[in-house]
Formats: sequence, C-alpha cells, structure tokens
Amino acid sequence: MEENVINIGYREYAKYFNLDEAKALLPVIKKITHETYATLDPLRCELKKMSILDDMSPELENQYKQGVQDWIEKMIRLGVSPVTLGVVNFDTGDGYLNWKYPETSLSYYHDYDSDYKQRRSLEKVVSQQSPDWAG
Repeated sequence: MEENVINIGYREYAKYFNLDEAKALLPVIKKITHETYATLDPLRCELKKMSILDDMSPELENQYKQGVQDWIEKMIRLGVSPVTLGVVNFDTGDGYLNWKYPETSLSYYHDYDSDYKQRRSLEKVVSQQSPDWAG
C-alpha cells in the first residue's frame, strides 16, 4: 500500500495531522483554493459593480455562494477544517497548523482556544514546545 496516497472521503471523526502529513496535503489544498479564487474573483468583481436591484445580482450571488460551498466541501473531504474562504486548519490533536491563501508554505500554528488571527510562527512553536506532531 502506498503511503503518499491522499485520502479523500467523508469523515465521521476528526482527522489528526502530523506536520509531514499536512505538508504533503498542502499542494492539493493550494491548487483547489487557487482554482476557486480564479473562478470566484470575476464574480466578486462583477457583484461589486452591480446594484441590489440588478436582475443578474441574485444569480451571480448564488454562483458565488455555490463556489464557496464547493470549496468548503472539498476541504472537509480532505480532512481539514475550513475557517473562511482560503483559510484552513490542520488539526494536530493539540492545536491547529494554519494556512491562508496565497501563502506558499505551512508556516503558522494556533491553539484550540485562539483563532487563526492569533496564529504564531510554526518555527517558534516547534522550537519552543517540541510537539509530538512535529517529529
């Protein structure tokens, strides 16, 4: 059995990631997120130009919402926790590795009792705490 196969499916239980597993999955997440932004950015720009009374506004809003929902579902199927569009958490069992589009690497961490806006440098967390998931 190959050890580098990414498991995609519906999960009943939380998926815990070690650092290597999260780093291995990140390129897939980056690709899906980039494609989602490429699809949604023109819709977002068009929606900004429209007034609420525009006949096309509800249709474009629904397309945008569906694009966001599709991204959320894909992230859940990959085992990560979507926070907001373009932000995901990898659960380590004692906190979250955090990635935000368009960052190039997995470089942040935050505890369960804080949110992604309070994330800290992953390098510092690993050097100060030597967590099991980083080994």
